[in-house]
Amino acid sequence: MRPLLALSLVALASVVAPGSASAQGAVVGAVEFSPATFAPGEAVTAYAALDPGASPWFAESIVSRVDSGGEPGGPDGGLSDDAPRVLSAAVEKRSGRPVLVVRFAAWRAGPGFLPEMKLGGLSIPRIRFDCSSVLAAADARAPEPFPQLDPP
Repeated sequence: MRPLLALSLVALASVVAPGSASAQGAVVGAVEFSPATFAPGEAVTAYAALDPGASPWFAESIVSRVDSGGEPGGPDGGLSDDAPRVLSAAVEKRSGRPVLVVRFAAWRAGPGFLPEMKLGGLSIPRIRFDCSSVLAAADARAPEPFPQLDPP
């Protein structure tokens, strides 16, 4: 009777394990941004070719929700001020290969990173981006602060 019970537990573990296994790492290939140059607050779409290796993957998409304390399209209160707001992310099948599509808005000019994520059975590392400054595009300097007047 005990061997049958042990065999049942092994069979049950093999059925449960694949669904609960941690996501396997993917290698991110070339990344393209649309538009190619963007400013803070502008919605951008990043496309990245993924190489899953021998890891199984599937198409999946997520859409960011606005928390009760935030504004639509505004930075999330739980993240640091310079963290980009991910609006949506998806792993899509294109020509039989996985492609990561992330729509986001950066909040600071300069270099930044999209956060690590687990999507489509893959663990996707951070993706670097470079957000342009609106002032640099207009060939303008950052405004200098005015001196404060003494209160009456």
